[in-house]
Amino acid sequence: MTAVDLKPAPEHTFWESPHLATPLANRDVPAAFRELSKLRYSQHRIAALTEVAQPQVWAILHGRPVLTYNVLQRVYEGINVPPCLVGMATCCNCCTRAHRTWT
Repeated sequence: MTAVDLKPAPEHTFWESPHLATPLANRDVPAAFRELSKLRYSQHRIAALTEVAQPQVWAILHGRPVLTYNVLQRVYEGINVPPCLVGMATCCNCCTRAHRTWT
């Protein structure tokens, strides 16, 4: 296992980038996984962070939709996406100040 495979999930501020606003609002999990791939996260590491099997990560990266709320929550929580950015919670403050937690 390389150091890349042990990387923690990105900080929540990473997901606040303007170019990610639309994909996240549309709950585009493949786009989120592609962003992680650009940061050199392996499919195995994404699987470990999201508690989704690596073959499912591969399938999602290749267009398989994620339809269930439980899987969406597990994926976004695992990669540290604030729930308000994917429409799964509301924030009282600006996203860079405070986030509602998943729990």
